[in-house]
Amino acid sequence: MRKELIEKLQMPKRTVLNRNIPKKQFYEQAELSNQEKDLIKSDVESIYLLSICRQDTLNVPKYVEEDVHYEEIYWIFVLLKSTKRFEKICKTIHRAFPNPVVLICTNAGQEIAVSTGHKRLNQKVSSKAVVEELNLSPFIDPYSHDEGAVRFIERLSFPSLSHQNLYVFYDDLSKATEASQIISVIGSYPRKDQSILNATMVIKEMNLIDEELLSLKKEHDEQTDFGEKMNIHMKIKQEKLKEEQLINQLKELC
Repeated sequence: MRKELIEKLQMPKRTVLNRNIPKKQFYEQAELSNQEKDLIKSDVESIYLLSICRQDTLNVPKYVEEDVHYEEIYWIFVLLKSTKRFEKICKTIHRAFPNPVVLICTNAGQEIAVSTGHKRLNQKVSSKAVVEELNLSPFIDPYSHDEGAVRFIERLSFPSLSHQNLYVFYDDLSKATEASQIISVIGSYPRKDQSILNATMVIKEMNLIDEELLSLKKEHDEQTDFGEKMNIHMKIKQEKLKEEQLINQLKELC
């Protein structure tokens, strides 16, 4: 699958390494906790360094400013034994590398999920980086002809990304990954850059509504007063109506 993905994403040959990172070497260099080591041992089959994007390999200028250093971008490929703790695995691997990472995970069914997360330098330890909010795509079949999957993979391909500098290059990847949550909602993916930006804003609103719905449902279950239960029920209906309206907005963007 790695070779096929390299071709699908149209990675320039000068950026491609496609090398295995032995797990023992990964543990030692990443300074993982015992809990993180156990997670990698139990849930990860293998780790590969697919590609390194630098100014000299990609012909895209580096970006260095205060606590934001984008001089290299690593593309990491991970074969998973289990997806039960997928988000924890992503957090661990992103934290393990000092440079920005595009993480591609695959499960036994040959589906892939992509994860990105902007990084900034740690103010206390300059050799380490702090990972900002992670973006996680749903698992998709990269060979599928479904509209959403096809458009998402096309958006991740190197010719589709900005070559202004490595920060903007990575930011394009990050926004594209964030917008991929749309695939789980309506099965499609935006066609245009502006639609991707608008879609990520809608997705964030939907995530907030989901959090509110969980809170309201918990409150509803714990409430014993019938009148209060009805008030909470009405609030739930209102939030679900807002969610339906946002779903319609997403459909218009695609």
